[in-house]
Amino acid sequence: MRGGIDELTTAQISGCSDLFDVKDGPESLQELKSLFAETPLFQ
Repeated sequence: MRGGIDELTTAQISGCSDLFDVKDGPESLQELKSLFAETPLFQ
């Protein structure tokens, strides 16, 4: 089960990295914040 959790976390981190590649700073930050808000780990 641990491996599954690690893979999920890695996928989420990869998604966050993609947001940082976008030059639209404020919009990306809003997307990132909403992404974290929807992630149980950060609630």
